[in-house]
Amino acid sequence: MSSSVVLKALETKVAGVLKVALPLSLVIFTYEREITPLYGAGPTSYLLDKILLAAILLSAIQPFRIPKQIKFLLVALALTFAPNATYWVAAWTARRKNPVWGPVITHASVLGPLSFLLTTFVVEMDDPDAEVRRLNCCQYSRTLRF
Repeated sequence: MSSSVVLKALETKVAGVLKVALPLSLVIFTYEREITPLYGAGPTSYLLDKILLAAILLSAIQPFRIPKQIKFLLVALALTFAPNATYWVAAWTARRKNPVWGPVITHASVLGPLSFLLTTFVVEMDDPDAEVRRLNCCQYSRTLRF
């Protein structure tokens, strides 16, 4: 393969990763700014990186594939509900007066699913069999229509 073909493939992969990395970093930034006044900086950042890492690893090792349309719908719903869910889950867990488990439950129930859904775009983009399965599925459905 020529170097221009390799560079073009690398460019499309980098563009795909950036399409997910920029919104995910913005979501994490706003999430931290929203939850820090309630719990403080220490408890908020205590297990945040570990929960994000677990959500990203879970999206990489998941055994099932989510169709792209369903994924867009789930991400849109998650981004719509995230501000209210962040506030209400954090307020509910703050009433329990546990400065460690409150943020952990909030991270796991709000930021975990959102980062899982956003990172599945990158994981499935790198799956070479996904395009083959999609093409075979479309070809199979076309033969059934006739």
